[in-house]
Amino acid sequence: MINILVECPELIASVKVGVLKPLEPFIEKYKCNVIYKRTIDIKTKDICNCDIFITVRGCEFMTLQIVKIARKLNKTIIYYLDDDLLNVPIGPWCPEEYYNQVVRKNLITVMSYCNILWGVNNLICEKYLKYTKDKIWISNRTPMSIEPSIEDNEQKLHILYAGSESHSKVLQENLSKVIEAVAIKYSETVDFTFIGANSGINNLNNVKNIPTIKNYDKYKEYVRNNNFSIGIAVIKDEPFFHCKYYNKFLEYTSINCVGIYTNCKPYTYVVKNNENGILCNNTYDEWYKSIEMLIINKKLRDKCLKNAKEYVNEYHNNISTEIHLEQQLKPYLKKSENKKTLKFLPSLKLIYIYSRIDMIYKEFGIFKGSIQIIKKILRKIKKIGEKYV
Repeated sequence: MINILVECPELIASVKVGVLKPLEPFIEKYKCNVIYKRTIDIKTKDICNCDIFITVRGCEFMTLQIVKIARKLNKTIIYYLDDDLLNVPIGPWCPEEYYNQVVRKNLITVMSYCNILWGVNNLICEKYLKYTKDKIWISNRTPMSIEPSIEDNEQKLHILYAGSESHSKVLQENLSKVIEAVAIKYSETVDFTFIGANSGINNLNNVKNIPTIKNYDKYKEYVRNNNFSIGIAVIKDEPFFHCKYYNKFLEYTSINCVGIYTNCKPYTYVVKNNENGILCNNTYDEWYKSIEMLIINKKLRDKCLKNAKEYVNEYHNNISTEIHLEQQLKPYLKKSENKKTLKFLPSLKLIYIYSRIDMIYKEFGIFKGSIQIIKKILRKIKKIGEKYV
């Protein structure tokens, strides 16, 4: 049995979709035991027992102590990275700790102990591989299946934007005026639904803003049942966003939506304009023209959707994505040769708590830092309370 330990402070999407799901086929095929643990819950014996240690976006001081132990025990250490965390622009795009100099230094130091860098965008490789120990890069493609299409007898065309609340500002800056104009012009035949991010449009009957649907299965059920035909994906044309993945292309195609995407990476990796989607510069005129073109041109919608589905079925089916990752990962799916254990080590949980408190005091000072700590404790108590309501 090959023991794989996956670490991250919380069970975020990067862990579930980026690491755990791609590893599922190897559990039976290579007799792998894949275990996820929160950073704070990892014990020394967990590190001793694993053969492969995977840190997801690792930048905690405790993660650094873990990889040091794993290196002493000659474990294979993999760093999974799906964002350009050293170049996060100021804004609501990422947790604020990534602006902290201690965290940024930890990230680079953690990488220096890692044998392998794992990601989904080659720009991540170009920027971060230099920090790793053995300079080995592996990448994977996200598996995606196409939902059965539903025959639509409605007269209205349904248009979807799905994104997190943190994207509201970009959405409103680039699209709100466009959406308002299109929604008014085509009020009898078109409606817009915004999930998560708010469009800022609240006075039109055919524009709906709904909160984030946190349960993924319920989200999929909602978008599937509402029979959307067009999906919108707007991002900033900036280096940080270029390092992301084209998840929206896969997601929209999977629910039989033709996508309109900002004309920049990562979408230009996969979208061919007017062939399997629409690429659009972030200007009022181009967004208006692109949305209107898909509304009135059903033949173009059908062609783009057909080609997008063919691409996803060929390159993102379960078998091809599994083979793609397996070819890269197979040499490292083996038992660790080092059997020794380390007995006398400080409590990793205490290290975690100390490092968090130390980081807050260094950033905010004693008075403001104490307030920040109290706020975090109260938020934690509130979360615990919500579980029992």
